[in-house]
Amino acid sequence: MKHDRLPERGYLVLGAGSACMALAHALLSGMDIFSVSAVWTVVLVSIAGQFIYGSCLVQTYRHGDLSIYYPIIRASPLFIVLAQFIVFGKSYDGLVVVGIIMVVGAAAVLAAQPGRYFHYEPKPLIFAVLAMMGTGIYSMADGVAMQNIEAPVLYFWIQVGALFSMFVFYKITGRVGMKDFYGRQHAKILSIGVMASTIMYVSYYLILEAYALGGDVALVTTVRQISIPLSVVLGGLFLRETGMVRRFSASVILGIGIAVALNG
Repeated sequence: MKHDRLPERGYLVLGAGSACMALAHALLSGMDIFSVSAVWTVVLVSIAGQFIYGSCLVQTYRHGDLSIYYPIIRASPLFIVLAQFIVFGKSYDGLVVVGIIMVVGAAAVLAAQPGRYFHYEPKPLIFAVLAMMGTGIYSMADGVAMQNIEAPVLYFWIQVGALFSMFVFYKITGRVGMKDFYGRQHAKILSIGVMASTIMYVSYYLILEAYALGGDVALVTTVRQISIPLSVVLGGLFLRETGMVRRFSASVILGIGIAVALNG
């Protein structure tokens, strides 16, 4: 999506593809897709969070360097801990907070490019912070909704709502039109989107199931950070990326941080 002329299109393709998979999963499993009516207010909150996250993520990609702003976007566990405390009065053990800080800090080191300094531009920084907050909002809403609804059903309606609102927004602002989704020149982008949307749906489905099993939202989102060191390992093995000693050390710290948070 970063190198796409229209990153908005890439995001919409991913969302549409994963929504279709969720619908097929729900129907083939005999689930009632209209059971969402029991939690529609929470779903609306999740859709709002998805809209904030998706639109601001695209703008961060458009105006800034992903390696610099990605750690901010992935800092949602800290936002969730703070929001849960302010809104619901929920407090976390000190070790949990320390573990989360370790994870977020290690993620920042992993995302940093060797020989470069962090220089935050106001515009992409604001978008990155908003994207992080959007992630926290929809994660907390999903955690509540998953106590009363099946994961494929919830995912389908959230994606439908988020995609509709984002497409209307992009249409009004002139970012994306229907002509950007058909034609031979777009076939490669769409085919890549199908493969990526499969990974997107499977990963998010597992997250929703973790919520359904009673997983704490802040801790689940913290565990999600394990994808960062995995990508680092793959990059070192197959892409011969540099700075592997620094990155491996940060990966170890990230893993320790997750262990501390889960056992706090």
